[in-house]
Amino acid sequence: MKPQEQKRILLVVTKSNFGGAQRYVFEIAKELRKRQYEVAVASGGYTGELIDHLQATDITHLPIKHFDRDINLFKEVLAAFELAKHIRNFDPDVLHLNSS
Repeated sequence: MKPQEQKRILLVVTKSNFGGAQRYVFEIAKELRKRQYEVAVASGGYTGELIDHLQATDITHLPIKHFDRDINLFKEVLAAFELAKHIRNFDPDVLHLNSS
């Protein structure tokens, strides 16, 4: 695949721990990277086991400070703006969303 044809995929998950959804997102990101896709993962927070795994495999992490499992309208709006900023900056061909 030529660099100009390389597809960009942004995977999004709520938390940065390493539970079911996060493990799934990490495995997808690794496989896509092997297949020469440009991959980034956006998740809540700046620390966590998911982020450690992403850094160890040199996959870009995009933090979303206001992602939270509990419903909070103010945080939801802030998280939406953060996510929109990452989408604009990364400019993915595919946006893959996970979790609530």
